[in-house]
Amino acid sequence: MAQQTAVEWLVEQVKSKEWQDMFIWNKEEVFEQAKQMEKEQIIDAFDMGCQDENRIGKEYYKETYESS
Repeated sequence: MAQQTAVEWLVEQVKSKEWQDMFIWNKEEVFEQAKQMEKEQIIDAFDMGCQDENRIGKEYYKETYESS
């Protein structure tokens, strides 16, 4: 079975019966978990496809998504 993307996982969570009964702060935890999953998937994808052996996925993620 293929690994789920963060978005696919989040959609599955939102469609669940448990989602309807969940308190708002628990929903925020689900959103945070999805964001963490997405971050890890971006880092892993960069590491697998990177041509620059001096850069790693964590550096790419920080430079691309956390710099302001």
